[in-house]
Amino acid sequence: MLVVDQRLTTNNQRPKFAFIISKKIHRRATKRNRAKRLLSEAVRIFLPQIQGGINGVFLARKSIIGKEFWEIKSEIERIFKKANLLKNEKTSALPN
Repeated sequence: MLVVDQRLTTNNQRPKFAFIISKKIHRRATKRNRAKRLLSEAVRIFLPQIQGGINGVFLARKSIIGKEFWEIKSEIERIFKKANLLKNEKTSALPN
């Protein structure tokens, strides 16, 4: 559903993400805009948990059209965990 690229910058910057949904995904702009809104909302939920200094790009595939929010959110969470970007994923092994 998604392809992701990430770049590290300085740690004191807030994480930033861009979303690319080309016209090849769907010819109607309303469908592409809805997918982009769902993606940005799903990422917004995880922003407080993401370590600083990350710039990321999400490139959507055709399968994103028609997906529900919870499906996109779980895919975003899976991507962030796989890339080890969530703060509590790294710090969970450390003693308090």
